[in-house]
Amino acid sequence: MKNHRLLRQSTAGFTLIETLVVVIMIGVLFAIAAPGWLTFINRQRLGTANERILQTLRTAQAEAKRTQTYREARFDVASDPPRVAVLPLTSSTSGTGGAAVQTLGRIPDAQVNQWETLGQGEVRSGILTLRTSHTASNSIIFSPDGAVASTIQATTNPTITDTQPFTVTLALRGAPSVKRCVSVRTLLGAVNQKSDAACP
Repeated sequence: MKNHRLLRQSTAGFTLIETLVVVIMIGVLFAIAAPGWLTFINRQRLGTANERILQTLRTAQAEAKRTQTYREARFDVASDPPRVAVLPLTSSTSGTGGAAVQTLGRIPDAQVNQWETLGQGEVRSGILTLRTSHTASNSIIFSPDGAVASTIQATTNPTITDTQPFTVTLALRGAPSVKRCVSVRTLLGAVNQKSDAACP
């Protein structure tokens, strides 16, 4: 009876070798799965940030219609992580009759208080890069009727002519082929989304 109890006690539990083998196997499996998991998470973050860009463009257009004023969707490409803002523009008209010229004033980047970071706090620095097709202003202007303003005048660049489409492209840093983009393709502000090779 005593020998049987000793035998039961000696076979219970794991040996040090067995524990080490299990720990090593878990480490190997984690090393194999971690890069794929990280890529999956970063793709999800890219998609979330792209949805925020789409929402920013739609918000700027809706606010322009609602307030009957010009609205600008501006993108801070130098910030890491990138930022977006919907801003009002000042409008003044000089001249008379057919020679009237409308001038729109933009808020300088340093004075913008409405910046919102892309990704709702989930995107850390060093993950995303952002670029726009309008590198002179990194913004698009919507007129009071919700259409894309064809020409604006600003202090830094007196005349900026908007060409269609206006495209905002997000890419994963270190994997530039993984991209998402939002394009405003018509003067009426029609928006569409693309991914990867379909993005510029």
